[in-house]
Amino acid sequence: LFSLVLSVLSLLEYEDNMELILRYTELQLLTLLGFSPVLDRCQKCGVFSDARTMKFYISLGGTLCDKCASRELSGYIAVSSETIEFLGKLENIIPVSLRKLSPSTRIYRESRWILRHLLFYHLGKNIKSIEMLDSLIKVREHD
Repeated sequence: LFSLVLSVLSLLEYEDNMELILRYTELQLLTLLGFSPVLDRCQKCGVFSDARTMKFYISLGGTLCDKCASRELSGYIAVSSETIEFLGKLENIIPVSLRKLSPSTRIYRESRWILRHLLFYHLGKNIKSIEMLDSLIKVREHD
């Protein structure tokens, strides 16, 4: 956790893309806490999916293939394969390589939803510092 904090502080000093730094921090925090989302296969049957859109279930911490996904289950978001791919890259990237990533607005929106809801689900509350950083991003965007 201490190494993550040091990495993030260093990133904040040298990187301009606060949104990307936040997504990286959220995903790394989930991983350190043992709640890393399962992105590369179905949570139930283990089949790797090549679908363009998948259902990400917060309570399961990952995606389900179309065969396993039940219409009755709630608490999911339909996410693009690009978002799943982005999160997979973000999970394994070294911090200095973050600038190589250039996600779209949709990927940011979907990944923000997934990571924030996972954090809330596992911690039971919002993280106030993330909310403060969000407000800084909004201010920065308007400048």
